[in-house]
Amino acid sequence: GLVYAMEEGQNVVPLTLLIDYLVQKTYHDLIVLSELLPRKSDAERKTSIYQFSNRTQLQFIRLLALVKWACKASRVDKCTEIIMFLDKQAALFVETADSLFTISKERLSNASFPVFGLQSAVDVLVTGTYSRLPLCIKDKIILSPTLSDKEKTDTLNKLTSLIEQRLVLSKIPIKYKNIEIEQGFVKLTVPHEFTVRLTVPNDDFKNPWRLLSFDVLVQNPKDDDPRPVVHLQQKTYLTELLQSRLFDPDQEPLENLCVVAHQFCLSLQLEILYQQALKMKNVTWNTSRIKILQVVDYIEGDRLTVRYWSGVMAVGSTPPGIAILVIYLREATLWTPSRSTIDLTFPGYREGTLSN
Repeated sequence: GLVYAMEEGQNVVPLTLLIDYLVQKTYHDLIVLSELLPRKSDAERKTSIYQFSNRTQLQFIRLLALVKWACKASRVDKCTEIIMFLDKQAALFVETADSLFTISKERLSNASFPVFGLQSAVDVLVTGTYSRLPLCIKDKIILSPTLSDKEKTDTLNKLTSLIEQRLVLSKIPIKYKNIEIEQGFVKLTVPHEFTVRLTVPNDDFKNPWRLLSFDVLVQNPKDDDPRPVVHLQQKTYLTELLQSRLFDPDQEPLENLCVVAHQFCLSLQLEILYQQALKMKNVTWNTSRIKILQVVDYIEGDRLTVRYWSGVMAVGSTPPGIAILVIYLREATLWTPSRSTIDLTFPGYREGTLSN
């Protein structure tokens, strides 16, 4: 019916469509009956015609009743809309009740009233102030009073005395040629290599040294580039590495720092020699084809091999002589400096070794 159609989400069926459907169905049944009657007997034909007439009459009586009902269908439509609205509201009420029950059992099972600040409220209402704030707020917001000039001087003098005592008890490598103790730190310098500035955090000698700065003194005198030889990121990494060496309890901190920094400076000097050799490899003597220097091999941080005077006639040799120069870094010990060894080889002349 109409209510069922509306509950199924459909609109009202037009009356003309219903009448047309019933007429078409009656016409179709009549055609089928006219084709079947000649095959039946007289009694059967009368029975079929009667059944068809009775069935068709009942359908049109229902259609007539529906047409009369349609004249007053507006009131029925209003009642149907009211019923549907009430059903929808009831469904929403049920859904809301189910949701509130779920929230109360799953989300609010551990909920409770907050702890009211009765004590702070009493302090504020009675005294007008509140003196129970954490001290960390004071440390974060209120700045501590600055030291006077006299206090700063006394502190630096005490720190200088601690550094002197620490140096007396420490094993200082012979590479540190210049040791300067200034206000609050000591400056250790290896000429033409590096300079470090160290300090101590307190009077406990078990605490390691603190590295304040690390400066590389290695320079490239043949380079006009104003940029530093060591990049800022490399310097930052070296500073962290040297500080970690100072934290090593199994070795002497100043010796360990010196060895690491010294090895880096030697590798840097070898790199500078390599860059200079690359610039000279295309240089020749005057208009001749004799090249001054050629790079044969370079292993970073290990050795540099170059060939020079290529094409020069050596004494006592029929083919042109070749001079080979090998510069390699020997591993440094804690108390002896590293050496750069130069091997000179003149095919057909002589062989020799120079150390610098």
